[in-house]
Amino acid sequence: MILNEEQKYQIAKDAVIHWDIEVKDLSLLPIHTENEVFKLEDVNGNFFALRIHRFGYHDLEELESEHIWTSYLKKSGLNVPEFINTKREKPYKKIFIKNSEDFRYVGIVKWIRGETLEDSILKDRSESNISNIFERLGELIAQFHITSIDWDPPKGFKRHSWDEEGLMGHDPTWGRFWEIKYASNKQRSQLLDIQNRLYEKLKNLTKGNYYSMTHADMNWGNVLIEGQKLSVIDFDDCCFGWHAADLANSIWNTDPQFASIHEISKQALLKGYKSLRNNSDQVIKDLDLFYLVRCLQILKWVEDREKEIGDIEPIIDSILRPAINRAIEMEIIKS
Repeated sequence: MILNEEQKYQIAKDAVIHWDIEVKDLSLLPIHTENEVFKLEDVNGNFFALRIHRFGYHDLEELESEHIWTSYLKKSGLNVPEFINTKREKPYKKIFIKNSEDFRYVGIVKWIRGETLEDSILKDRSESNISNIFERLGELIAQFHITSIDWDPPKGFKRHSWDEEGLMGHDPTWGRFWEIKYASNKQRSQLLDIQNRLYEKLKNLTKGNYYSMTHADMNWGNVLIEGQKLSVIDFDDCCFGWHAADLANSIWNTDPQFASIHEISKQALLKGYKSLRNNSDQVIKDLDLFYLVRCLQILKWVEDREKEIGDIEPIIDSILRPAINRAIEMEIIKS
């Protein structure tokens, strides 16, 4: 069920009364995210983000596990969202849609100030600014990974895994990208070949200290910058996965206007990552592999959002052709 604006506000207003927050203003943010996000201001001038979680992606156990992990990261000194519990000390509240049996889970976190990494780059595309941002981002991702390696999930912790099955299995988490409709028969055959070969590569890839809970979607809209402070938001996709995927996702961007900064951002990112993490050679070695994996994942992600996006064929083409060429260059398949 796709929510209209009236239903979104109804859910938000019905939810917020379960928190010990005296609301002054509640406004739906005009941003494209998987969840509906409201900016909430209380009477004391404090700001919060209220999230209405999309239906069907995570059950309550998975959402509560996100809360457990981000709380651990916050206590470890990382700049991540801080949950506000309900009056009954719960991180989420189940809210029914008026005149319907459908429902959504709602959570509230403290507002994190800052502009997105993408907005910062658009304001200043100088090599010095880009290098500075991505070096600090590399340091931040290293801190995430170092912290997560030492963490033992509690009993009942439940998040999906982006292992060989979750990424390249018969039914990957984000869908069967080799069956997308905006591809030729030859391209679909090539994608299937890539999927099979990448599955075997991932199956044999070292895990150990290179695999743990990860953010899994550290894109340029999920990194906020305020002065020299970097924060990460939106843990909706956080899961067990390879650390190299976090690095690859943080530089993944197919917008032509950013093509010229790809290598600069990549080298700065790796410099920052290596400065804090010992024995990072394996993670860095696997970065290009997971950059390709991200390209393939996004193909199906885009197709599933055709109604929201509109004309997706040129978007698919801008990702698909380079992905196949990259797979050929990496000798995963033959031309």
